Parts: sequence; C-alpha cells; structure tokens
Amino acid sequence: MDTKRAGSQTGTTAGAAADEVIGAISRFFEAAAVLSRVGVITGPDYTGEIAGYLASRHLGAEMIPYRKRRGWDGILDGGKLCLRFTNCPHGRPLSVPDPDDFDHLIVVLGPRCTLRPVTGWSLLFYRFQAEDQLRVCKAGPDSLVMDATAFAGVAPVLEVALPAQGSREERP
Repeated sequence: MDTKRAGSQTGTTAGAAADEVIGAISRFFEAAAVLSRVGVITGPDYTGEIAGYLASRHLGAEMIPYRKRRGWDGILDGGKLCLRFTNCPHGRPLSVPDPDDFDHLIVVLGPRCTLRPVTGWSLLFYRFQAEDQLRVCKAGPDSLVMDATAFAGVAPVLEVALPAQGSREERP
C-alpha cells in the first residue's frame, strides 16, 4: 500500500482551517512532551480524539461520538472500525481488542512512540484487517498486544507531518 501524505490546501478557507488544526496538533504534542517530562501527563491515552478527527478527514472514517461507542469507534468502508493511538515513549506494547468485535483496525503511532519503525515528527497511521490481527499481535495477560515487530516492514497508509513549532523532544 502506498503511503498517503496529508498536504496543505493553501489558498482555500478549508485548507487554512486544516493547516491551523495541524499546527495546533503539533503544538499539542510539544506541550504534551513538556507536561510529561514534568509529571503532569502520566498516561499515554490522551490523543484518541485527535486520531479520530484525522482518520475521518484523511481516510473517510465516520467516527461515533465517544459516549455512544460500544467496543468500536466508527465505520470505515462499511465495516466496524477500531481506532487505537499511542504516543508512549517507554516501549509499552499497545493493547488491542478482540478481532471478533470489529472489521478494521487503525493504529496511529505518535511522534514520541517507541513502536515506530522510524523516528520523525509525524503521526503514522497503520491499517489492519481484523484477520491480520492474529498474525501481527501477541497474546498479552488480558488482551492481544502489538509491539514494534507488528509495524516492521509495514508501510503506513497515512503520514501526517506535524510542522515544527520551535524546540521539541522527539524521543526521551
């Protein structure tokens, strides 16, 4: 699968708004790195809504409002979508639900995530069919998990570059 790059639509009102959103997301990750370093953010699960917005905008997913979700996050290509995001800089495997509960899994790796096969200041979107999960996941204590080997040699379906906004910490 070819990697799709989210680009600017400069010159349009929608493009200017989208550029502003991407810039805000980049500043968010910079702020999250500082807040993590000083102990304000202590968990890795604060960015799922951003991932849902980007999956909707760039991949055509129809996201379900957070409080109405029942084991899956949206619709993609007519099937149930499970969306997982991690930006964990500590190498912790990503827990994923049972593949019987959905048809498509999109995993988004943030710029500080140690599961990324390459470093960079971007968001990497990987798409797996439910049947792929048994091949790329390992059995964890309570669920299936994905470690860095799940992404090795797999091209992302989307990369969203985050513009530089001053100094930043890409990795701990």
